[in-house]
Amino acid sequence: MNKHPWDIFTMNVNDMLSEIKPGEKHTASLRREDKSLTFICTNSIRWGGSKESDLKKIRKTKLIKSVTNENKSLKIEPNYEELAESIFNFYSTNKNVFDQERDEQKWIVEYSQPNTHKAFHIGHFRNVVTGDFIVRIARKFGINVISANYIGDIGTHVLKALLGWELAGKPKPPTLEQEPNLDLSRWLGEYYSQWAQRESGSRENFIKEAWNVKDLLNQDSDFKIGEKFKKFKKNKFLISKILKKSTDGHLHSENFKNLNKSAINWKKDLDLQNEIAERWKDKDPELVKDWKKTKKWCMDAFEKIYRLLDVDFEKIYYESDVEEDAIRISNKLVNKNLAEKEGGSVLVDFKKEPYNSNKLDVLPLLRSDGLPLYSAKDLALAKLKQNQYKTDKSFYVVGAPQSFYFKQIFKILEQDKKLSELIHIGYEMVDLPEGKMSSRSGNIVAFSELWEEAKKFTKSKSSQKISKKDLEKVITGALKHLMFSRDFNKRISFKWEEVLSNEGKTGSYLQYAAVRCKRVIEKSGMQPDLKFEKTKMNKDEKALIFNIFTIQNELKRSFETISPTPLLESLHRLSKAFSNFYHSSPIINKDPELEKFRINLAYCTLKTLEETLKIFGISVPSRM
Repeated sequence: MNKHPWDIFTMNVNDMLSEIKPGEKHTASLRREDKSLTFICTNSIRWGGSKESDLKKIRKTKLIKSVTNENKSLKIEPNYEELAESIFNFYSTNKNVFDQERDEQKWIVEYSQPNTHKAFHIGHFRNVVTGDFIVRIARKFGINVISANYIGDIGTHVLKALLGWELAGKPKPPTLEQEPNLDLSRWLGEYYSQWAQRESGSRENFIKEAWNVKDLLNQDSDFKIGEKFKKFKKNKFLISKILKKSTDGHLHSENFKNLNKSAINWKKDLDLQNEIAERWKDKDPELVKDWKKTKKWCMDAFEKIYRLLDVDFEKIYYESDVEEDAIRISNKLVNKNLAEKEGGSVLVDFKKEPYNSNKLDVLPLLRSDGLPLYSAKDLALAKLKQNQYKTDKSFYVVGAPQSFYFKQIFKILEQDKKLSELIHIGYEMVDLPEGKMSSRSGNIVAFSELWEEAKKFTKSKSSQKISKKDLEKVITGALKHLMFSRDFNKRISFKWEEVLSNEGKTGSYLQYAAVRCKRVIEKSGMQPDLKFEKTKMNKDEKALIFNIFTIQNELKRSFETISPTPLLESLHRLSKAFSNFYHSSPIINKDPELEKFRINLAYCTLKTLEETLKIFGISVPSRM
């Protein structure tokens, strides 16, 4: 594969530095100077640049026009004619201009991880586009990447959703004919939300009633309720103790009438939850049948979203797949003195040998009834992934609030020297204006809702009819760009008007620049031949070449830092440069040589935009 002009240029600069300071190996650190379309070699400042007489001795290269001193650093001006020719040549001989040579590394990137029986919301959306970006950019650098998904298909949330659905009489979902935009994960999630709010409401009511009679309860020596309500509210042991005392009939006084009534209501809800948990543990045939049926509804809904987002997974794991291994691995850790047993439960105390880490506290693995917690399943999943794929690096794309949890998990897994390097890519949450999203409270924006609103808005703003396929590309571009508009460690505050705006730094702006390139090439009736004829270039033409040329560096920066920001910012600079070029330099021109040069330049811009947008999972529509 031919080297990209940027790589040749930086090699030239490295060679030049070695000539100025022989005997030293140099790697140039170049800062863009957009106004002057030059570069400053920032790491040359440590030895004060060089004398003009020394600079004159430098062996000239094709891509470097001049080197001068500027504030004790070296200022490098590219030769724009040679640069344009090298770009045209490179683009004519390479189908995929940003593909790097094959790397021997093997990665697995686990991302998306939605829970069945809950709505796929915009928090999940940020997760999936983050993971997809890592997969796509790593593949550009020749890395063999396995894209993996881990579906939460069992657990308390599933049982609560099934319980809510059962209590509603197991209604059949609407058909696609009745609701064309039906999302069954969201539909089932409403039953989860209804039940969660009911149980939470009865619990809150009981706690308030207990607080109202705290002085009377404190007269019983068994109770010691403090003065702060928040502290009392978090004391699960004390609250359970009061509930048992009340429901066992030990609080006879008329003063406890409201407390006892609220206790009965909450106990009914807890009994229903415990009953369905026992049915699941005993693998009740009807419950398992309902679980499989409703799980399929959700998986079909997820698959529809993934197709819409152009996201593929080579491997899908289910939480239910690792349940038995999670129990076995937890008990094995006990046998190796890497965990300890307390009753039926298993936990890891990081303060003890061999961890000796007070900061990591304690991590439970098995519940008192012997069932595995999420932590035990993550340990089992890590072993399963490594046994299957033997990867060098294993990435977990999970929200930043889980960073402490992953430190605990990784500390346990570090005891197995055969495992690959483990990396947590934490991303911040997507919030509604009124606060954090929560499926429990129903205060979420489901992705299906987001999509339909975006579709309505786009149609209302479009001055011309566009195909369904192009409409989907525009919407996907706008929504994905929002997720990349801030770095992964920055929180996104979700607002409809910002998501759907087509002004400023948006996905639509980038897509429009590419569409404009397409249209002007089509209008010219010429086929770009990418042959360079020497021509005098104006500043806007040079600026466009400068941005096409330097995008390779920003791509590398995004890959090295696993951050979308450098590459996305360079795309916006390129689009702005093309807009300036388009308005100042008529592409369809009376001068045939000039027209040919500008058509070739427009083609290289289009190719750059198309390939870099693909790394973000954004496609270019045929028209907008």
